[in-house]
Amino acid sequence: MTERQTYFLLTVVACGLSIGAIPVAAYLTKNAADGGRGGALAVALSFAMLFLNRDLGTKIFKILTRKPTAPTPDGSDFLAGAKTAEEKTERLAVRVLAWEGKLNTDALGQSRQNKFLAVMSIVGTLAWGFGDMAACHLIQSCR
Repeated sequence: MTERQTYFLLTVVACGLSIGAIPVAAYLTKNAADGGRGGALAVALSFAMLFLNRDLGTKIFKILTRKPTAPTPDGSDFLAGAKTAEEKTERLAVRVLAWEGKLNTDALGQSRQNKFLAVMSIVGTLAWGFGDMAACHLIQSCR
């Protein structure tokens, strides 16, 4: 499953929990206060999504910049074995391109995640805060 599909699925689940708790509260439990519980679960799910990302950029960077088996004393492992200045320049260019790729991948993933988190958090928070009122309106005995 791709990152975008995962975020979309989590957003659908969070919105379903948020909105679905209102009719459950109105018609099953008959307790208006239960109408906000789905929103609370959606907000918790959005926090989990926020803190449990896959960090693809870092994984790609580590693959591209693996250190050789024998480290050098000065810490410039990625330059080990380069004999000419051109070889060193080429290896440095590869390292810079790897960093750029990592940053771009992280930025894209973060941007994508932020959009889905915004939807999840807004719907969840509104349902958490006002789900009891909506459920009460459906029950029609809370007035």
